[in-house]
Amino acid sequence: MSKVVDRVTRSLWRGITTGCAAAAGIVLPGAGFRVCLCPNHTVPPWLKDMPHSMTDEALPELPLGALDKLDTGDDLTFYAPPRLVTHIDESATAALAGFYRSVLPAGGCLIDLMSRWVSHLPPEQAYAGVVGHGMNATELAANPRLSHWFIQNLNEDPALKFDDDAFDAALCCVGVQYLQQPLSVFSEMRRIFAPGAPFIVSFSNRSFPTKAVAVWRALELRGHVALVKLYLEWSGFGHLTVDVLADGRSGDPLVAVTGRA
Repeated sequence: MSKVVDRVTRSLWRGITTGCAAAAGIVLPGAGFRVCLCPNHTVPPWLKDMPHSMTDEALPELPLGALDKLDTGDDLTFYAPPRLVTHIDESATAALAGFYRSVLPAGGCLIDLMSRWVSHLPPEQAYAGVVGHGMNATELAANPRLSHWFIQNLNEDPALKFDDDAFDAALCCVGVQYLQQPLSVFSEMRRIFAPGAPFIVSFSNRSFPTKAVAVWRALELRGHVALVKLYLEWSGFGHLTVDVLADGRSGDPLVAVTGRA
């Protein structure tokens, strides 16, 4: 695995965070994440002709093994013990709630992908329904914002059992690093979205390292930004924006990458 990580570090840091990032219109910030990353951009020519049905093992710029993880054991077993904790600090969660307030449609139907016992939604805002997906029944049952919830291992079965255009928005907080079939999952998310629905993917510098994929472990936070943008673009999302919600100087860093169906 160390050889895989070395290859990822060399090829991805050079490819994604420099050449690919520049082609995608991303301005990579320096230390401290004090620079606001670039907003909307057009899809570069080298991405336009790429099929959205490609397998994750054949992702451009990703070497074989990039989506492997150190712990190959059953994911449901790993997540079986309830973890009723937050994975980002209070200032980051407050910033995320504020961002949700400004982006998520009031009264809309939402899906919280890779959810847990808290969704960080603004407490005063009402929605038509919030469907939660996760890996632990105790955590999901404890989430007061969820109107419905379900358990599904997306690494084994990325197909979502919902109709087309079923949701008005979606959120995925600090979970994208565990996806081994990111294009399949993101493509399914795009299918179940109403036109123009936002998909907010937020992440920090924390993870369960044995369950995070190799490419995620090999990159730093600014490389994660480029990688998530490419996941969204390759899955057909557009109008991408990147927002630094917490710069990490006085607590946990938090970045939100948003794409629209």
